[in-house]
Amino acid sequence: MNGRDFEHHEVEWNREKVVRFWNYFSSQPSHEQRYASNQMGDALLDLLGPHVPLKGREVLDFGCGPGFLVEKLVRRGAKTHAADFSESSLDATRAKVAHHPNFTGATLLGELPSPLESGRFDVVFFIETIEHLLPDDLHATLKELARVLKPNGLLVITTRNEEDLDFEKVPCPDCGGVFHRVQHLTSWSAGSLSALLDTFGFERVITRTVLFRPFKRFSRIYELLFTLAGTKKVNLVYVGRKR
Repeated sequence: MNGRDFEHHEVEWNREKVVRFWNYFSSQPSHEQRYASNQMGDALLDLLGPHVPLKGREVLDFGCGPGFLVEKLVRRGAKTHAADFSESSLDATRAKVAHHPNFTGATLLGELPSPLESGRFDVVFFIETIEHLLPDDLHATLKELARVLKPNGLLVITTRNEEDLDFEKVPCPDCGGVFHRVQHLTSWSAGSLSALLDTFGFERVITRTVLFRPFKRFSRIYELLFTLAGTKKVNLVYVGRKR
């Protein structure tokens, strides 16, 4: 490709490209710090404590990545199952928790509905994943989350709060493809997320915007910098109960 042929263009994501992207991330130890479930997993579970009981419950991490949240859940007494579209991510999850007595296995997701049993889980976590879904997969995925939950089961979703997607885009210097640096496709607010989940049979328990601080050793510095900058709360947490 010469300079005259080079043009910037939006990457047209499909399932193959998404899996290829995350297979790379999950296979690189140097990228472990990037995963939100690694950075904020404990803070999230602490926040949810009064609303989402975990000990002894059947729990699913749908879109588990390399298993950081799964590892935290089993340690807190939840009987935890992992599911993801990336085999590399599931391999990384198994390497962390395969021998833990609270780990109940892992399922590779392909076409939906998945092989997971209907009405099996008390709690489903869908952490920093909804923003990655292809438009054609959004409704099928939310329908699947409702299917695998027990009646009155709880769905936990986290995502960025009112994210400016264009601000995070980067170009490929080889092909000119422009894409969000961590493959976000949609932006959500408390109102838009609650309204969408209501159409899938969920009653809102809590919707909260928060500022999760990455890793305890940096927490005070992180909070101070964001406070001085007047930054809005960038994390959005939704908990809904299946009607």
